[in-house]
Order: sequence, then C-alpha cells, then structure tokens
Amino acid sequence: MSRTYTLTGADGAPYPSATPGTLGGHRRTRVYGRLDCPTALAWLARRPDPPHRVFFADEATAVAAGYRPCGHCLPDRYAAWKARPRGLGFHTPLDAEGLLAFLAHRAIPGVEEVAGARYRRSLALAHRAAVVELTIEPESVTLALLAGDARDADEAALRSRRLLDLDADAAAIDAALGADPALGPLVAEHPGRRSPGCADPTEMVVRAIANQQVSVAGARTTLGRIAAAHGTPLATPAGGVSRVFPGAAALAELDPERLPMPRSRGRAIVAACAAIAAGELVLAPDGDRAAAREALLALPGVGPWTADYLAMRALGDPDVLLLGDLGVRHGLERLGVPVAVLCDPPPVGRRERYGRAMSDLTPRPRRTPSRRSREQRAYTLVVVGGVAGAVAVVGLVLAIVGVIGLGLPLLAAVVAAICALLFRRAVPG
Repeated sequence: MSRTYTLTGADGAPYPSATPGTLGGHRRTRVYGRLDCPTALAWLARRPDPPHRVFFADEATAVAAGYRPCGHCLPDRYAAWKARPRGLGFHTPLDAEGLLAFLAHRAIPGVEEVAGARYRRSLALAHRAAVVELTIEPESVTLALLAGDARDADEAALRSRRLLDLDADAAAIDAALGADPALGPLVAEHPGRRSPGCADPTEMVVRAIANQQVSVAGARTTLGRIAAAHGTPLATPAGGVSRVFPGAAALAELDPERLPMPRSRGRAIVAACAAIAAGELVLAPDGDRAAAREALLALPGVGPWTADYLAMRALGDPDVLLLGDLGVRHGLERLGVPVAVLCDPPPVGRRERYGRAMSDLTPRPRRTPSRRSREQRAYTLVVVGGVAGAVAVVGLVLAIVGVIGLGLPLLAAVVAAICALLFRRAVPG
C-alpha cells in the first residue's frame, strides 16, 4: 500500500502527493530549508511533531508560497534573497524631488552620484565595502545592494534610512509646521520635506569642516580630491561610484598639509578623525548628543556652527536652528521672520519648528573678525593711506612747478581717500 504525503503548494494550500517533499518549512517564520538542516533537526529534537511544519516539492514552490531560504543550510540562496531590491517603509508624504536635489548638489565625485530618481553611494560595511542604490520616489523608496556582502544588507538599510530621514513622522511634522503663518505656504508647496542625516559619520565630519567658509560646490571639489587621494578603490564599481571615502583611522594618520585646504582646517579634520578612531568622539543618532557636542567643541577648529551642523546631520537632532548662519538668516528674512525674536528666549516649540524648516538650507559659517584682526587692518589702512597722502602732496607740488604731470598725485589722492573710508568702516565711532 502506497503512502500519501501532504505537501504545500505555491498558493500556500496543502495537497496530497505520492512522493515526499524535498524541502521543509515553518508556517510561522516563513522559512524553508533542506530536510537535513542542522538547525531544523535540533529544533525537531525538542519537539518531534511540530504543528507548523510544512513540506515542499521543490524550491520554486516554496518561493512562490512566500517563504524565504534558511540562512544556515542554504547560505548562498539566503545571500541572494537578502541582496534583492527591498522596500524601505516610511510615513508619507515624501518630498522625493527635494531629497534628490539635496543629495545631487552635495554628491562627492567617485563616492556618490544621482541619476534620475536613483541615488548611488559606496559604504564601508562590516563584511565588505558595498554600493547601495536607492530609488527615491514619492510613494516608495527601494534599496538594492549593487556590490558587497549580502550579510550587510540590514546595516545598509539602516544607514540609508538615517540618510533619508525615513523614520520622521512626516504628516505630524507637516501639520505642526503648516499651522505656522510663515511656514505654512512652504509646507503646502513641498509636503513631506525631510531633514537629511548621514550614512557615514566620519565623512560627515570631514564635510562639515571642509564646508567652513566655502561654497557647497567648493567643498564638494575638495571632498572629491580627498576621496581620490586617500579613499579605497572598489573591486566592483557601479556607475560613477568607484571608491569608498577614507575612514577615520586613515585620515587620522595624514599630515594636515597634505589635505587640499588651509592648514588650520586640515589640522581640525585630522584631530577630529583621531578622536573618532580612538573612541573619544561618538557620532550616532542613539548616542549622547550633549557629550558629542562637548567633545566636538574641544577640538581645534570646531566652533558652535560646526558642532550644531553635525548635531543636525550626524546625530539626527531635528531641532537644531543655526541662527548664526548667514544662509539661515537670509532664509528667515525671506519668510518675514525677525531673527531677533528667535535669538531671545522663544515660546516653547517655536525655535524647534523653524529648526526643521530651515535644516535643508545650505549652511556655511561666517566668522566675525576678532578685535586683533580689526586693529591690524586699521593699522595697515593708516600706513597705506598716510603714504598715499604724502605722495599726493609731494606730487602736487612737483606738478605745480612743472616737474611731473597731475596723474600721479591724483591717483595717490584717490588711494588716500579710499583708505580713509575703509578705516572709518573698520573702526566705527
């Protein structure tokens, strides 16, 4: 008498079969694997007749029924399963166009690129360097691991979520900001605007310092040169992404003069990377923000603007408001918001609302010249103006007696007048 076996079909329903299944599975975990899988056998030893065990005739049927491969007995298939494009959930709405524009404007050559709705970048992950591709659309965000180890797929997804600020409650934020008279029209025009974070804290520190007192385009060029000189080439490039941005340990060993920027800024980058490599500076959204800010301010060349910018991008603080930044001030002026009101102790929540609203502006620090610098400038103007004035007087006398023409004394007189005007501006009152 022949035996009848119960197998699970592609539709998930059981059906009788004259031959036994070649693969087993678990109805609750939705995992399938070999019948001799060590993990499954150990589980069966504790419970010989489990109620949720199922069998499949072949792998195609198991996949069609919605089961995934076991990571223990089918590691290659499991790796391929993890590397498949996966959706990254988020709260709608999503300003996909704004996110892509933000990323494209700041993309480091060789490390990042934006092509249409796709953003690609390299990442140094636990098992191997990787390239992730994020397809960013208003209704969906999809991640694909173009190069790397499938075991790092979860970490790549987590970093991508932080970069795109996908865990933000967009509807609640829009409701709060939309109620503000100044911000309401902007929210209506661009619903679902995000406050981008970062995928690599070390890279973000270098970005923030390199961006001091220069344009975004200038900082992008500098960062591309650093990546080209000190980054690690990818074994499998993807599109224009060909290398990984250098890590903290590598940058900490550099001579600051080898970096394509002023030496003071180079020293700041090397010092910050040394602190990260030594574990003295920890930049993580779930870390101690106050301690991180204190550690940042203790570094040479890192002031309040840089520390606050990193709190916003690397630490994920959504309520940072860079009131000392000229770009933010101009943005507030365009909105008709008096900056002085926000500089005073504001009503609870107002500073926070404007913090997220302005976080997508291009931040650049503007330093006020020190007293010593103003005095040196004034001294230079006095010397130059005095010499020019003396030349003007002597030249005028020589012109009167016919030795020279009026051109030289007139030019000297103009220089003296300009110096006098600049002196009055440099030393008001």
